[in-house]
Amino acid sequence: MLTILKVLLLFMGQVDMLPSCDTCSSLVISYEVQIQSKKRNKSTAELFNGSSKVVFINSDTIRVRQVSLLRTESAWFYKRNGNYSGIIIKESSKDQNSYSISLAEWRKSFSSWEGADFQKEAQTQTIAGYKCKRAVLVGENNQRMVVYYTNQLGHDAYKIAEPMFSAVPGVVLKYEFRSRESVITYTANRIRVR
Repeated sequence: MLTILKVLLLFMGQVDMLPSCDTCSSLVISYEVQIQSKKRNKSTAELFNGSSKVVFINSDTIRVRQVSLLRTESAWFYKRNGNYSGIIIKESSKDQNSYSISLAEWRKSFSSWEGADFQKEAQTQTIAGYKCKRAVLVGENNQRMVVYYTNQLGHDAYKIAEPMFSAVPGVVLKYEFRSRESVITYTANRIRVR
């Protein structure tokens, strides 16, 4: 009966039927990056505004890809015999280089957020159709990051792909932090679930 009611409300435009799962077999999250900057760094911000980040996760492969006007960088992790091994590929207009990376090295690159203090807040926001809760992460040296996360999505390998969110009890669809005189915001604009 509940399913029939949801279908009727969907056709009437009252409910969005979004794919959700606690543990998906495949999860792809696309983020748009926006940078707000003081006048002094405005030209740098313009180079990165509109850049993108895509997180691809399936049963044995993880890829985190960031694309801007200046370069493309991908982190790949493959699961073999129960363990992940990785490679980082950096491309610019002239060069491409790559190097191997272990899972421990990947996590260490986000160590300032390891064990971050998670402070849940009451505010919510709908992002890419998913209801998200707001929280603040406080990391090393009192660094602060505002996150919006949902419990409607999940994948066992999500915390491997995004180790800076290990303290967050869900999938982060928006996050914002300060870097020098800029405010950098990543907002999910497309999600694919299987």
